[in-house]
Amino acid sequence: MNLGGQESSAALDSVLRQLSQCDILIDATADPKVFNLLAFVAKTYSKPLIWTEVFAGGIGGMIARSCPGKDPLPHIMRRVYYQYLASEAPPFDGKINEQYTAENSNGEILAASDAEVSIFAGHLTRLAIDTLLQRDPSLFPYSMYLVGLEQAWLFKAPFHTIPIATDHLIQQESSTSVSPKIASDGTIFLKELLEKMSNADNST
Repeated sequence: MNLGGQESSAALDSVLRQLSQCDILIDATADPKVFNLLAFVAKTYSKPLIWTEVFAGGIGGMIARSCPGKDPLPHIMRRVYYQYLASEAPPFDGKINEQYTAENSNGEILAASDAEVSIFAGHLTRLAIDTLLQRDPSLFPYSMYLVGLEQAWLFKAPFHTIPIATDHLIQQESSTSVSPKIASDGTIFLKELLEKMSNADNST
């Protein structure tokens, strides 16, 4: 199912309920709409969420984990990620053309290949297994990493890894559980909101 697409509210609600029964949620779409929906499921049903994205040009990427009770909530981590890029990372020397591709200041087209995507698929798999096994301590002491695949942007060399600290942002969750009706109403609200945003984008 296309979570960010024009799907009926009933179908979306059904799929999100099924996702709530999974042991772990994985987002490899780099789509903000999908991330928001899965983050909602992760928070509502206390499920671990792992997400990753490959940067344009294949220069590197990001991988992150939000495990209930151990890591901050996904939306909080996402906000920290953007804050880090705004404050610590230099401006990207070029422009992004489309997903996985970019053009540098010399006019050279940089494109991520299956090789770069496969590297992050491997990282994601290791992080998912570590999370499912509930290792304590985890093999991954940080909840978020930036991994470079070439010397570019904020990466000093291939495989330059930058951990982003998030443990100081962990919030104590309320012990009050969310009723299925509230979760369903929230899902329908999110669906209607995404539809309005999509319609607004199509009209501009």
